[in-house]
Amino acid sequence: MVHVSRRKLLQLAAVAPSALPLAWTSVVSAATGKKTLSAVMQSDLRVTDPGFTTAIITRDHGYMVYDTLLGIDSSFKVQPQMADWTVSADKLTYTFTLRDGLKWHDGAPVTAEDCVASLKRWGTSVDGMARKLMDFTAGIEAADAKTIVFKLKEPYGLVLETIAKPSSVCAFMMPKRLAETPITKQIPEQIGSGPFRFVAAEFQPGVKAVYEKNTDYVPRKEPAEWTSGGKVAKVDRVEWITMPDAQTALNALQSGDVDFVETPPFDNVKIRRAAMLAINQKDVLDAQIGNPKYYKLCGAFFICDTPLASDAGGETLIKGNGMADARKALAEAGYDGTPVVILAPTDQILLKAQPVVVAQLLRDAGFKVDLQAMDWQTVVTRRAIQKPPKEGGWNMFFTYQGAADSLNPLVNVPMVGKGTSGGWYGWSEDPKLEELRDSFARATSPEERKKIALEVQKEAYDQVIYVPLGQFQAPSAWRKSLTGVIDGPATPMFWNVDKNE
Repeated sequence: MVHVSRRKLLQLAAVAPSALPLAWTSVVSAATGKKTLSAVMQSDLRVTDPGFTTAIITRDHGYMVYDTLLGIDSSFKVQPQMADWTVSADKLTYTFTLRDGLKWHDGAPVTAEDCVASLKRWGTSVDGMARKLMDFTAGIEAADAKTIVFKLKEPYGLVLETIAKPSSVCAFMMPKRLAETPITKQIPEQIGSGPFRFVAAEFQPGVKAVYEKNTDYVPRKEPAEWTSGGKVAKVDRVEWITMPDAQTALNALQSGDVDFVETPPFDNVKIRRAAMLAINQKDVLDAQIGNPKYYKLCGAFFICDTPLASDAGGETLIKGNGMADARKALAEAGYDGTPVVILAPTDQILLKAQPVVVAQLLRDAGFKVDLQAMDWQTVVTRRAIQKPPKEGGWNMFFTYQGAADSLNPLVNVPMVGKGTSGGWYGWSEDPKLEELRDSFARATSPEERKKIALEVQKEAYDQVIYVPLGQFQAPSAWRKSLTGVIDGPATPMFWNVDKNE
């Protein structure tokens, strides 16, 4: 028997972050008596440093190995995880107290100094929300072995929400010796305090990643909910197996061999605007999703049907009537025929269609297009190159991010306007955008935040920071023999999952 659920709401974009399909199966070794859960992910794991990249597969690896000071429940409410907290009356000092029983995978106790170093490294990552928090931070110190003192320059309303956020670069805690690695370099080993240990000796990039139950892990007493509550590992071993063919995974689900399947730079703004006018969401979503039951045309940068939602600026994307204006705008922009380089992943089932569809729409508008096929991991590597396309750079790539990663101007990573000094891939440099994001951070009422979010959206559309291509829901399916599958904000969680033999 198979259970199907629409678990995740995701936003598709031209030049934005990613998410993931996987399949699970669970077996018990007759020789060892150990229960093994095998997962077929949408992308093989190559980058294992969760602070080094925004790739969701690396974020998911982070949740296996590392833990976080705070978690978030299904109501988007912050909950304690590794630590509880208090806030001073003047809202300038947040004090976090580590709970008992926390150990690193090498046996050493987790200390406040470790967490301070981890927070500081995370604050230098490409994550816009983390960097914005650091702009308001006066200092982070360890008062003693279990106490972290976080001091602000001025009151900031999103301290806890930032540290607890589930994506895309999470505030994972690691030993000080690893956290002191510059963010521009990957950490040399995977030592966390989470519910699973990374088995480095069995790691084969492109083939398999292996995790074993951390028998020293002391879970919280509360029930597991999203990234909060007790992370109880009920299997002894988890194996991520590379299997790019989604149909094989679906066949295995139907046969009972698999138990779970999830989710069956232009530098001339006038040319960017012409490209956006040529694109329409329906063509892209029809090609990618097909069934309108699972997608929604939506011009909102901050997710439709939420408090900050607005379609302002996205009218042609929704109506699909901008082609004539696109041709006119391209001519007026003085386009010289330079090919637009589009990175097109061939091994991502949810990212195969849109580069092909958009490439043809751009050609119809008068662009010359160089559609370059490659695997997703090559896209992840290539998108970090800041050189011109003829020197290995690019003009456009496609990806998608969870709704939880898009809800406001701070958590939405591509919305950063700091250019190469802290922006996301595409490196948009927009001082006005940064001023608006600062204002949003300081806003104290929902009404004020909604007003500022609308101004952010108008600026993002005007400068074409990225192009939102609509929303879709990703159906998940698992066999009824699985229990404890946790609904989440776009993260597959392997704790709490068990299989009835």
